[in-house]
Amino acid sequence: MMQIGDILSVPVIAAFVVLCSLLWLLLRGSKAPKGVPPGSFGWPLIGESIEFLEWRRKLGTFALFKEKRKKYGDVFKTHLFFSPTVVITGADAHKLLQNDGYRTLTSCNTLSMRDLFGESLMLADGDQHKQMRKVIMAALQSKVLKNHIRRLEELSIEMMRSWDGNVISASEEFEKFTFYSVLGLLLSMKPSQQTEKMRHYFGVYAKDGISLPLNIPGTAYHRALQARKKLAEEIRKIIEHRRKDSLLYDDVLAHFMNAQDLHLSDQEIIDNLLFFIFAGYETTSTTLSRIVQLLADNPHELKLVQDEQKRIKEEVGDEASLTWEKTKSMSYTSMVINETLRLSHLGTEISIRTTKKDIIYEGYTIPKGWNIIVDKASIDINSEIFKEPLKFNPSRFKENIPPYVFMPFGGGVRSCPGMEFANLEILIFMHHFVNNYSWGLTNSLDGLEYAGLVAKTKFGVPIYVERLQQKQ
Repeated sequence: MMQIGDILSVPVIAAFVVLCSLLWLLLRGSKAPKGVPPGSFGWPLIGESIEFLEWRRKLGTFALFKEKRKKYGDVFKTHLFFSPTVVITGADAHKLLQNDGYRTLTSCNTLSMRDLFGESLMLADGDQHKQMRKVIMAALQSKVLKNHIRRLEELSIEMMRSWDGNVISASEEFEKFTFYSVLGLLLSMKPSQQTEKMRHYFGVYAKDGISLPLNIPGTAYHRALQARKKLAEEIRKIIEHRRKDSLLYDDVLAHFMNAQDLHLSDQEIIDNLLFFIFAGYETTSTTLSRIVQLLADNPHELKLVQDEQKRIKEEVGDEASLTWEKTKSMSYTSMVINETLRLSHLGTEISIRTTKKDIIYEGYTIPKGWNIIVDKASIDINSEIFKEPLKFNPSRFKENIPPYVFMPFGGGVRSCPGMEFANLEILIFMHHFVNNYSWGLTNSLDGLEYAGLVAKTKFGVPIYVERLQQKQ
């Protein structure tokens, strides 16, 4: 059960109620501009933020938005985290984000977003975003990722050895795997006391970052920002050490520090590295946990993955000798990844942008400075788009998916630059896991929780792991 301190302390609530009451006296005569969608702004200043957080924690944002659509229609207004907001869904909503470029929309650049993501790519716009993205994509291009395949294989093999004959929490172990993977790519770090300390800080940052944005001691939001500060300090030490080090590194930090086209300040480097950890850590680990869970419940689909990975293993021979080309041939396993992302809304439930000028959408005016939320989860389970949308059916991706429908990594100029690495992590992990181990769920508990920045498996996905007897 959520404790009151998870959102606000009691004294803070009292002070906040008084402040809201005073502001209400000042603002009660104001009305929403003409032509905006129907809906409710809720309470003064905080709007419907607390309701949003409660619904998200229990059932996910799509459940709240489903209720709102019943009342107001497919396009409606609300007020979240101190900002007037319009919620939209459907292929046209995705199309708006993908095709806009930098014309009418920018990233959601609220105070809380700046607190959480700093001067990173996520909040950059226009020419700054173009140049920063160019540097980042160079650091994540395929020839760079190819050099990390062996590292990912060795990490997978080493971690799996300790699971043999044991019941493990898949969620916890996969979080370790993805965190170590990301730190290896970004900073050439191997598992150590330092990486465990950073993982602890990041857990607080991710869990408490989605809360009422009041940076006051005792609040969840304050804990998140303090954890982020400690993470930033750890990365700053690494940057300072690199400047004194004569070794050559082949990681994302090295690309950032040596970028010729755009000089990134230390703070910009730190903010972008933290953003990448956020984007590539818990989402990927939760996807892995859900894949293992769904395959255990669907033996036919598991057999198809096993057959594909066995064939690839026979082709490559040695235990750790996958190539980029072989990962690209894992077509059915890739469909399993896509279906898991669709079914569990793990790319992210929503996309958020801010209008740079008044725009017209579905006959409604969305004023300059308002936020737009695209309810992606509702698109993923729309029965008009996906037949039997709640059924786990990876083979649906053999067919052509309509455009602007399935976009787990976003699209257009703001598509996720780390999507290739995320897929690579999962494919390499699954190759070694299904070829060398069997597993079974130790209970039937299921579900996701949305307490932090991204969804996580609610019950940890406990599984019994046993090494397969290899034929001589």
